[in-house]
Amino acid sequence: MGRILLIALRNVFTHTRRSLLLGGAIAFVTFLLVALFAFSSGLQANMLESVTTLASGHVNVGGFYKVSPAVARPIVVDYAKVESVVRGASPQIHAISRRARGGFDRITSPTTSLMNAISGVDIASDAKLKGRLEILAGDLDAMAEPGTTLLFERQAHELGVTVGDVVTITGLTSRGVRNRADVRVAAIAKDMGGLSQILTFIPEATLNALYQLRSENTGVLMLFIDDREQADAVAAQVRTTLAAAGYEVMEPEAKPFWQKQQNVEREDWTGQRLDVSTWRDEMGQIAEVVDALDGFAIAFTMLLMLVIIIGIWNTLFMAVRERTPEIGALRAIGMSRMRVRFMFLAEAGLLAFLAASSGALLATLVVALLNSAGIAVDSPQLQMVLMSDKLFLHVDAVRVVIAVLVISSFAGMAALWPAHRASRVQPGTAMSHAG
Repeated sequence: MGRILLIALRNVFTHTRRSLLLGGAIAFVTFLLVALFAFSSGLQANMLESVTTLASGHVNVGGFYKVSPAVARPIVVDYAKVESVVRGASPQIHAISRRARGGFDRITSPTTSLMNAISGVDIASDAKLKGRLEILAGDLDAMAEPGTTLLFERQAHELGVTVGDVVTITGLTSRGVRNRADVRVAAIAKDMGGLSQILTFIPEATLNALYQLRSENTGVLMLFIDDREQADAVAAQVRTTLAAAGYEVMEPEAKPFWQKQQNVEREDWTGQRLDVSTWRDEMGQIAEVVDALDGFAIAFTMLLMLVIIIGIWNTLFMAVRERTPEIGALRAIGMSRMRVRFMFLAEAGLLAFLAASSGALLATLVVALLNSAGIAVDSPQLQMVLMSDKLFLHVDAVRVVIAVLVISSFAGMAALWPAHRASRVQPGTAMSHAG
């Protein structure tokens, strides 16, 4: 078997022109697939980093409270009691943060205004937020004082304010009263992609005063777990635990909370219902776009592979005709049909594996160079899509290995019929062909 592999490897390097043409095509397809996967993996990494810093845990316990059938607020009543129940739901849970959820309301400066989602934070206990934000000006710890706000760089630029300036937030309470709160800019943080364009933080106490909410209530409990891939399983455990504790739990739905609120306000019930979601649920259609990109990458690659398979098929058929004397000589000295078949399959497989590995290595190198260049993304629209102010690509080693193996396997399968034809060459016919 080892000798046959050696013969196959020598044939790959002997027929240089054919190997370069086929190998180059396979390497190009692999390069494209790995590059597209790196782009989608980078999007997912940015999305996870952004959403779990600004708006969501890996798993979330939120919900809605309805004082009347037509009015719903994103509130968790008596959050301390809910948190004590949730902590025992899964050993995966290692940290819990909370955020108060306001409305999508107007922020006004002396020169202009913008509409943003208002979020309340207890900065003293929110280690995740403090550890991940990059503060450009001011002091994040000053957010512990009521009447302050944290703006992101683009927001501050649009409002024309800096640290120490005052802006006014106007919010609508559940009773239909429009309140105002004057807040001082305590800190300005570096942008974190799309979410940082539409989200503004104020102290939880200030948000409660603005929207006339009680201090024992909050908007969402954000659960952080050891393995984010287990988010769906942990969410199911949390739902079961809350239901066993007597809470009404909403059915899981892959939508962000503000989309669910529109449906809840049309339902005929009052009181508290809790909603357990994952970080992917809170990203909504953005997560679906990333999944669609993976699907496009696979479909596009398969289309190119189909063209290459046809090329491999035709090339190997030509090789069988050209190498009929060689095959006959091997058969004459005792090589079995099975070994001849294996030799051609090994030749195609080795060529495909070497070419695919080269394409993957080149893609990994290009990704590393692009990341090290730190290409800035200035367009707000692109930042919304990329979830970052810089282009970031991520090569997933598992995906690379799978891509190389799958492409090599497809190329090997393309050689099945030519290899079978080669194995049926008779020594006498081959010698006659040689003459």
